[in-house]
Amino acid sequence: EGKALSKAAPDHPAGFIMTGVSLLALDRNDEAEKSFREALAISPGNPVAAAKLANVLEARKQYAEAELVYKSI
Repeated sequence: EGKALSKAAPDHPAGFIMTGVSLLALDRNDEAEKSFREALAISPGNPVAAAKLANVLEARKQYAEAELVYKSI
């Protein structure tokens, strides 16, 4: 559903967020990160996309970047 939504409404972050969440569940973190960054490009400061991206960064031990993302919320 997320990919279909992101194609149908490319100016809305929800499809990218849904896709990212699905990718996280599949342990495809690199692709999930890309989806969350795409959502943030469309909607800077989106709290859901930012929190999910920060979670991915924390899992990679990229704490400084994760902190910056959290502060953007």
